[in-house]
Amino acid sequence: MVLLQSSSPLGVCYLDTCNLDGETNLKQRIVAPGFKEKQSEFSPLKFRSSVEVERPSTKIYRFTGCISHPNGERVPLTSENLLLRDCTIKNTDYVEGIVVYAGHETKAMLNNGGPRYKCSGLERKMNTDVIWCVLVLLFLCCAGAVGCKVWLDEYYLSLYKFVPFITNVNKPAYEGLLIFWTYIIALQVMIPVSLYVTIEMTKLLQVYHIHQDIEMYDPQTNTRTECRALNITEELGQISYLFSDKTGTLTENKMVFRRCTVSGVDYDHPNGPPAEPCPELPPIVTPITNVSPNRRMLQHLLDSNDAQHTQKVREFLLILAVCNTVVVSQPHVDNTQISGSNSNSDQFPSGKPSRSNGTLRSNDKYARLTESRSTTPSPPPSSGSPLRIRLPKLMFSNKEESSIPSTSVDHASTLARFEAESPDELALAEAALAYGYELRNRAPPTRWRWASAASSPR
Repeated sequence: MVLLQSSSPLGVCYLDTCNLDGETNLKQRIVAPGFKEKQSEFSPLKFRSSVEVERPSTKIYRFTGCISHPNGERVPLTSENLLLRDCTIKNTDYVEGIVVYAGHETKAMLNNGGPRYKCSGLERKMNTDVIWCVLVLLFLCCAGAVGCKVWLDEYYLSLYKFVPFITNVNKPAYEGLLIFWTYIIALQVMIPVSLYVTIEMTKLLQVYHIHQDIEMYDPQTNTRTECRALNITEELGQISYLFSDKTGTLTENKMVFRRCTVSGVDYDHPNGPPAEPCPELPPIVTPITNVSPNRRMLQHLLDSNDAQHTQKVREFLLILAVCNTVVVSQPHVDNTQISGSNSNSDQFPSGKPSRSNGTLRSNDKYARLTESRSTTPSPPPSSGSPLRIRLPKLMFSNKEESSIPSTSVDHASTLARFEAESPDELALAEAALAYGYELRNRAPPTRWRWASAASSPR
């Protein structure tokens, strides 16, 4: 479906394509060019344009087309404007569009070729042995048939003399053909059919023992081993090749920011609990990151004597926050009315944080998105008072408090859940968040971020 309208004022929506490509990070899709400005006045009944798309194909990352308007204008379409079947929409109230592929022409159906049969090494070896047994059987049967024909050719005319009671004798060639099938029936025991049955019963017994193995039981999640492929049980745990990658299919890829160098100054971030708070520095608590801020880096961030180095540190943290493909997943609140319109047209939810001694106090508890998949570890739900987050009050002016525009939101209500394509990008974004540089939203062609280390957000 080509996206023409979204509940977001920015004209974007987020997709979970785990059912298609196995990736758990959110993908961003935007409305077709020219329709973002018509979000408020868009009506499907008034759509008079024609859509031209390419032929259906199996490539899920490729799509070309265009929208031809009545005035002759042609707007190009790419894969960024296409919503695929079997995808799940996240952080979006509603979307509207025009269907361009349906039924068996969708990319999901074209790629659905059925499950691939997996053959174990034991089964391949057994199939090879059976083929050799069949070849030996055919050789013996052919040898018996040829021998029968040769023998009958030699004694065919003497049969009536030595065997007078035989009145009807077949020709030697026909008799040899009958003997061939006779040998097939007599020697068919060479084919080990019972071996297949025995091996299948052995595999079922092996699956039972795998399920009941106490050594492969996980007490933390209260789950036991589950064998889903009944035909390759003997291959489980047998390592033939060792590959090194970062897919995280079998392991948990967890990267934590440990060290950086800015203008030749090394800042170490050791693993362990945060250091003791320093009286001359503001306290900082970042419960959703694994980075303990470096005290010397905070001092250099506050140091007004070396403005050049301070600016480089700011730029470094800013680059960490925005120069990536991380998508921000916010706690979702459905503002859609019955009529289908969005009751909140602001870019962000309204609200102003209350500041007391450099502390931002939250008024709402963080509501965890139960269905979203995220690479960022989720903070534990609070059952008591609302979560309080202490951010550094890094001031670079003589004002008592830095001005926060009305577009800023309460920090606790928008605890960022970063959706990263790789754990290294996630580690860099969390490192910037530990110093107060938080990526709040991402939309083409601009980006928004909120930094407590600057006098005003950008």
